[in-house]
Amino acid sequence: MAPHASLARVSTPPRPDRPVLLRMSALAQVRAGRKTRRLLQLLVGLVGYGAAVMTLVLSGLGAASWNVLTEGTAHVWGISFGWATNLISVLVLLTWIPLRELPGLGTFLNVAVVGFAADATAAVLPEPHGLPARIT
Repeated sequence: MAPHASLARVSTPPRPDRPVLLRMSALAQVRAGRKTRRLLQLLVGLVGYGAAVMTLVLSGLGAASWNVLTEGTAHVWGISFGWATNLISVLVLLTWIPLRELPGLGTFLNVAVVGFAADATAAVLPEPHGLPARIT
């Protein structure tokens, strides 16, 4: 007996104008095309993100939830914000093991780069004084 017309699933081929996302391991991502450009974009983005997070933290005008967790961890353990970021990233990555989630190259570089970029930004950026400096 054939399924009712409203319950039938129609399989349509992917359209050529839409990219197809593939699930690739970190090694497969490294072997993919345009390596240099993609790696450079990834590294610039991660360094920029680490710098932006630290700028927000130093401004004292508020923080995202992960930043609050990281600041608390850094305070309790007596380590820098960047080291706390990296340690929390490793712990989150370890929780992926039972979930059988495949981390990619970007995930591994996130663990390695964002915290260090945040600490480097804190080392060169003076602490802002006054509300106009904090907003800037």
